[in-house]
Amino acid sequence: MRRIFLIISSLLALSQIVLHGQQLERYESIDYKMGTTWKIIIYTTDEPSAEAAFEACWTRIDELNHIFSDYEAISEATTLSHTSGKDSWIDVSEDMWTVLTFSNNLSKLTDGAFDVTIGPLSKLWRRAIRQQEYPKQEYLAKAQSSVAYKLIDYDTAQERVKLLKSDMQLDFGGVAKGYTVDAVYKALEGLGIEHMLVDGGGDMRVSKAKPDGERWLVRLGERRDSLYLSDQSIATSGDRFKHLRFDGKRYAHIVHPQAGVGVENMNNITVLAADCMTADALASAISIVGQEEGKELIKHYNNSFFYITTSNGVIVLEAGAAIPEEN
Repeated sequence: MRRIFLIISSLLALSQIVLHGQQLERYESIDYKMGTTWKIIIYTTDEPSAEAAFEACWTRIDELNHIFSDYEAISEATTLSHTSGKDSWIDVSEDMWTVLTFSNNLSKLTDGAFDVTIGPLSKLWRRAIRQQEYPKQEYLAKAQSSVAYKLIDYDTAQERVKLLKSDMQLDFGGVAKGYTVDAVYKALEGLGIEHMLVDGGGDMRVSKAKPDGERWLVRLGERRDSLYLSDQSIATSGDRFKHLRFDGKRYAHIVHPQAGVGVENMNNITVLAADCMTADALASAISIVGQEEGKELIKHYNNSFFYITTSNGVIVLEAGAAIPEEN
């Protein structure tokens, strides 16, 4: 695993700021975790402080990957999935409980279109996309029989869960990265960092402003325009890199739980929200429910917005206050 640690020197414009009698410098660190590239930018007083902050960030990401990964054989998510159908209440970590209950609420709002029990289907579609081969119908039917968010029971008093049917597999691909961005952001806040950007492969959260008062400039992937963000999070779902072409159709890696297949001809969905878990999960959910239902769904989340990027341009749908300025 290759780690890059870059210190941007004081010769760069605006990289050193004097605030409350302390000189703040811009530090940046990049690492590859959770199957994607992470970038963290902070402003702090010295290199040792920056190195300690970055080390805390990478440690926290590793901790959460060990909780939510469905690739790791002994992650909490995998271990929990192995208890399915055994009629056992399982105590879960605070992180797992937070993500499960958030996801359960979103599942209810979307009538199951967003569903962390999607694992059996997403596993089939990962293989289908790797091999560019449509899954066999009998495999899809078997996988779909173990997918339903209502198959998880919750004991709120003791923060434990029970997976009611055999062969269930949890998949947090639509929410865990956003939650991890938030966790890293909060870890930096706990260290006294006030100015920061946390980017987990495009899922991003930024502080109110840089030390000089300027907002953060964020470029939107395939789109050539940009946004200036302040105290916001952003996430995008799309199928540019992960899709299957079969029989004249294009299927995304994001799977519709009820249909059992990847979303067809998926547009890019970009969500802005107060926290990154919400942005990440809503981007996935709106990819499945579509524009009109998405417009109603996002009203449940304060100060959230979404863009749909289509081949004909960009549709902007608003819910709440004004959309940030575009450049």
